[in-house]
Amino acid sequence: MPSKTPGLWGDETGRWGSDGYFSKSLGRHVTSKHEEEKIANKMGFVNLKDVESEVERKVAAKIEEDKHFDKLNDAYQARVKEGGNNYGAAIRAVEELLPAKEMLKLSDKLEKANGT
Repeated sequence: MPSKTPGLWGDETGRWGSDGYFSKSLGRHVTSKHEEEKIANKMGFVNLKDVESEVERKVAAKIEEDKHFDKLNDAYQARVKEGGNNYGAAIRAVEELLPAKEMLKLSDKLEKANGT
């Protein structure tokens, strides 16, 4: 005999006495998980399951960016040290490691990403 429950097992029990439950996250009474999700979506709430993948992606991108800048910093420190730890060596290291054309491209990329 097929199940007569329209959603999850035991999810909609209004006909048999309990008539739903109070959702703390919505602050109101709902009859089922499905109704709760529907109302939450209308209110603009985002399910945590959907957020996790986006957060993980952004964290991974930030880690990669940090690795890139760590390598760049290490190369800069090495070039300054090779040049004698003076102002001229610092200028040469910046000119070699951070060419103006690349910095302008990076600046354009960041402006587009930030919407400015």
